[in-house]
Amino acid sequence: MQNMKRLRSVSVPLVAIETFDPAETIKRIRVELNEKTEAPLLQWSISYGLEGINPLGISVQRAINPNGAVDSGNPAECLKILRDSLPENSIVFFHNIQDYLKGEDVRQGIWFLRDAFKLRHCLFIGLCPVVTLPDSLRNDFVVISEALPTKEKLLEIVSSICEQAGVKADAKIQEMFDKYGKLPRY
Repeated sequence: MQNMKRLRSVSVPLVAIETFDPAETIKRIRVELNEKTEAPLLQWSISYGLEGINPLGISVQRAINPNGAVDSGNPAECLKILRDSLPENSIVFFHNIQDYLKGEDVRQGIWFLRDAFKLRHCLFIGLCPVVTLPDSLRNDFVVISEALPTKEKLLEIVSSICEQAGVKADAKIQEMFDKYGKLPRY
């Protein structure tokens, strides 16, 4: 995710990241931007609405949505809240954006974020396994496609899981990766 600092430096407002592991993607972006960043970080999902994911993000979420995250469960309404209320330098992760791009209210809401977010140096990141942008948004997004983890990274993940479970990693794991090494982490 070396691109995030560059995208932020030129105030790119709309990004879609094709990823098979959104939690890991968010984690890597947080590491790249440095956990101590002064940017409020928030995430939206249909299940939980708008939530802060760092101390500044939690404060922002409480200020713009005092009745709780669940009040922002409607994606189009949440986009309006973000456009009208999100402070400078904020970053919002929008989970499973591919599921909502067919709705004209969501497409229009995202389009309205473009100029407002550019002025306030905010960043909207749509997370999805694969995205097909509608014509009305195609030229407004930067799309990043994450590669699947390398064999070495997968071995590292599995070894860590085995260690946490108190299970000894052995040659069977290497054999498994030789056979299935191109599958997503989960």
